[in-house]
Amino acid sequence: MQALNEHLTIKVSTDGYEAHAYDDGSHEPIALNDLNELLVRSGVVYGVVEASLQSIVESGINGQPILIAKGVEPTQGEDGWVEYFFDHEKARPAEEKDGSVDLHEMHYIHNTRRGERLALIHPPGEGIPGKMVTGNVVAARNGKKPEVRAGQHTVFSPEDPNVLLADNDGNVSLRVNGTIEVHPAIVIRGNVDFSTGNIDFVGSLKVMGDIKSDFSVKVEKNLEVLGYVEDAHVEVGGDLHVHKGFVGGGKGVLMAKGNIKVLHVMNQAIISERDIVVEKESVSGNLRAGGKIIASNATIAGGLLEADEEVEARNLGSGEYPQAHVRVGRKARIIDRLAQLDKDLRPLEKQTADVKDAVYRLIRMKLDTGVLDADKEQMLSKLQAVQKQLPGRLEMLHQEKVRLTGELKQDCKARVVVRGTVFENVLIEINGIRRVVDNALQDVIFVERAGTIEIRSS
Repeated sequence: MQALNEHLTIKVSTDGYEAHAYDDGSHEPIALNDLNELLVRSGVVYGVVEASLQSIVESGINGQPILIAKGVEPTQGEDGWVEYFFDHEKARPAEEKDGSVDLHEMHYIHNTRRGERLALIHPPGEGIPGKMVTGNVVAARNGKKPEVRAGQHTVFSPEDPNVLLADNDGNVSLRVNGTIEVHPAIVIRGNVDFSTGNIDFVGSLKVMGDIKSDFSVKVEKNLEVLGYVEDAHVEVGGDLHVHKGFVGGGKGVLMAKGNIKVLHVMNQAIISERDIVVEKESVSGNLRAGGKIIASNATIAGGLLEADEEVEARNLGSGEYPQAHVRVGRKARIIDRLAQLDKDLRPLEKQTADVKDAVYRLIRMKLDTGVLDADKEQMLSKLQAVQKQLPGRLEMLHQEKVRLTGELKQDCKARVVVRGTVFENVLIEINGIRRVVDNALQDVIFVERAGTIEIRSS
């Protein structure tokens, strides 16, 4: 071993992952046991290359260093990453003081529903430790955990903490710091026009400018427009407030399940399942309210006003425009709908009987012959499918007929109230009973009584 030490040297690399054998060129024979003992004395206990040892024993080193041991470097864990279920590369909106966001010139809304997945966190991988030729273990770094933060109206799933869910309906966005948030309300700073395109949003919307012609806006909650609405199509699931006018060539329509409030209307259509409020005037507008039309300080000139309960106006009619037609009460519409139901039920009942007869004949044929050809078998299958659907459709129409018949018997206290002047030639219709105003009247109420329209002082 002393002689071996004089002729052979084992050197470990600076990083500790390799060891090489060097000789002095004397070509002295080396025994394998002595070589192994020299490795141990040199501190090399791991990753010994057995083929190198055998080569040294058989052929020597011949002045060239030989890799005699090789360690394993640590494998670092892969970084975690986030799988987004929305287009997070889009521009990030700026938040307003009230918590809404400004989408002006973003050209993008990403709707999400409560309970929908927004992001899935893929956890980082664990690192694999390394080992030097000296036997020292080298720790490995695990991958980095991605930055994902639950912002407003978002929550991590109780079933899986790596899944982020929407906690409300709205627009989902990603902030620079990794925060994901949902905004139930958004703001458009300018107009709805070519800079924004059509809008379809599941929350509430505020438009600081106008809604321009030929564009559509659909929101499931509330809509507020600080400017004008032109020849646009607007549908709202909640309340709608237009601070200025609704004007155009007659191609526009405002529709809302809630109340609609507008400063003035010209040539356009408004449909509300509840009340319509006109603050200043309506000129040749077509207004339909499931509740009331309230224009206490407004003039109604021309057009058609329909309300289930009441129409109230400051002035009704004008000498400059075609006179208005005011229709209140549901009885006339109920009668029309009942007539339509009877018209729909007759062919449906006949179809039900015809299908039943056809199915019976085909089944009888199958029992008699034992088999139907492919075409008849397919026909039987289709007829049986239709036969299952028809009773449900019939029941739905019959239930509607019963409900409307009951409503028709109820007392409908519809009326038309004019706080100022109702001009001549205005047509008043209450529960299907009509009366044309012969002469201008002041401060009156129109009601239907025993099949006629009475005029009372307000």
